Amino acid sequence: MSKITREEFESFKNEVMEAFRFIGFDSNRTKNLLFASLEEDGKMERVVCDSCKEELLLPVLKAIDKSDICPACGENVYGGKQTNFENWDAGLTEEEE
Repeated sequence: MSKITREEFESFKNEVMEAFRFIGFDSNRTKNLLFASLEEDGKMERVVCDSCKEELLLPVLKAIDKSDICPACGENVYGGKQTNFENWDAGLTEEEE
């Protein structure tokens, strides 16, 4: 096993960091295209978390379970208001009926 020089290691590190930047860019671009397509088709719900005020983009698809937990802060997105089963898809809480 041969030793590498500091310059070779730095060069390798820079190349790996550049590859991760490209992967991140492509991933972001794909996410943006997907979310724009879902929103255009009416399959995206925009919700502002009551706890952290973060705007969330939630896909509304039959195959994906809808969660009340905010990915940013871990609190209930609707501020602890329980949604009932009948109004789940509409995003209404019991108080809003």
